[in-house]
Amino acid sequence: MEENETNKKEPGDGIILYYSLPLRKLACTVVSLPLTGLVACFISAVIFQFDDVHDKESCMMFTPNFYLFFLAALHEKLFIAFMLSSLFYMLVMLRVHSLAYPTPTMSPAQSYSFYVKLGLFVTSIAATVGLVVFWFRHRVHCYDMAFSWFAFCEYVIALSNMAYHMTVALDFPSEHLLIGNGFTNAFLTNRHISQHVKRD
Repeated sequence: MEENETNKKEPGDGIILYYSLPLRKLACTVVSLPLTGLVACFISAVIFQFDDVHDKESCMMFTPNFYLFFLAALHEKLFIAFMLSSLFYMLVMLRVHSLAYPTPTMSPAQSYSFYVKLGLFVTSIAATVGLVVFWFRHRVHCYDMAFSWFAFCEYVIALSNMAYHMTVALDFPSEHLLIGNGFTNAFLTNRHISQHVKRD
């Protein structure tokens, strides 16, 4: 009897944990990559292409250079596709969040995450409307500073998109991505799994 108790193994026995990465840290790292690229592009444009960015001649819809016109049209279509897919993704995630956590049963953390997402979605909608308005003012009417406001709206959309993805840190504040060996179904379904994992 004592021998059987001695040979009995806990669900976490035999596990080798190589690495434990908090999802919060993973989200910060992933979002910092496009954010760094965005800041670098902005700084390089201000330093090296300031006159080109504020060139009022670029407001004309027609240009003798068909190649440049084609590239500009292609960039616009790609950005429009990005905006629409981004807004659709935000809307779907808001709906999924509300279905998974109905308002009466939301915890304070879940409610905070939902309203942060909602605020970023509304911000993206407003920036998209501003983008369209200033695009017409720049391209059709050649208003002063219209392109600067157009670019500002672009940056707001990009930053809102990054921040929206960052809210995964609010949804999974203490979860970890584990890399190891020896995980069994019994271990993965054990309620005391946290005892075997060293958290940061």
